[in-house]
Amino acid sequence: MGPSLRRWCHPRQARPLAALFSQGQGLALLFCTLIATLSQAPGWSDLLFPELAALSSTVLRDPRGPWASRPWQLLLLPSLAACIGLLISQHSTDPLPAVLLAVALAKLLLLACRSTLVPALSAAALPVILQIRHWDYPLQVAVGLLALWLLLRWRQRRGGDGPDAPVPEALRGVETDAVAGWGLLRWTALLVLLLAIEAGLGLRYVLVPPLIVIAHEALLEPAHGPWAPRPWVLPLACTTTTLVAVLAARLVPWAGVAAALSLAAALLLLQLLRLQLAPLLALALLPLVMPAPDLRLVPAVLLGSTLLAAAVSWAHRSAADSAARTPPGLAAAPDRSRGRR
Repeated sequence: MGPSLRRWCHPRQARPLAALFSQGQGLALLFCTLIATLSQAPGWSDLLFPELAALSSTVLRDPRGPWASRPWQLLLLPSLAACIGLLISQHSTDPLPAVLLAVALAKLLLLACRSTLVPALSAAALPVILQIRHWDYPLQVAVGLLALWLLLRWRQRRGGDGPDAPVPEALRGVETDAVAGWGLLRWTALLVLLLAIEAGLGLRYVLVPPLIVIAHEALLEPAHGPWAPRPWVLPLACTTTTLVAVLAARLVPWAGVAAALSLAAALLLLQLLRLQLAPLLALALLPLVMPAPDLRLVPAVLLGSTLLAAAVSWAHRSAADSAARTPPGLAAAPDRSRGRR
């Protein structure tokens, strides 16, 4: 047996591979495959909402976590955000400022509900970016979320008491205090920059909905970004996932099989890179809901994810430098007042 094969067969090395299809991840993969198959029925093309992959992976891995324990938010907030995005798409002529308006209103919705369910941002941005203008979209998003909630209830009743694997704060949706100030300003500035580059180069999809969610999680809490110390992994993961997803969407005639292949490749990539990044699963499904995906999506995502990685790396270094310059006594005071960390 060769050394590489022994490494993968060794019990300690097999744990990451086994986690690829743990109970929660396996259920999420089967759920998204079924949704993709059903989306091929006439009139149900919007049933495959890409963020369902990220949501199902998160709540089914951790059925007692913050998102899973607030079912009304899980059901309502992405659906309401989808309605917001659809209304803006119906009444807008310039998609670039319309994307900013849709994301801003979805963010205000999350703040008003004191929620960290950031996939709702993607629900608002998707109809504007893809120019969806019919009311089947929010209705079918709600149907998919209802199906996910029913599956979650079944998993909870079967005794899913805790996460299959440790879930970091950014993935669990833990409340943070960085919802304003520099984090929010950096996030908004990055979205404006990516949209400006998209308009200047005439290259569509530099800013896609999963990147909006990734940027929100990373820039509003740069000191706790799980991948910020290794910024190079983001463009690698996003570009590879996009390439595989586009090829699957173009070469595989069955949507369910294409979804399963794309998601399995994304999950394997996350394991190989030792990365926790649920929105990457949404990126794996995005080409399947686009009207005519082609390989031009790959350099667009490469550019967007590279600029995002650079922004997060800069924010992470700034936070580290600021913490290093802060006297220990002053640094401890905010933590005591918050009562956590």
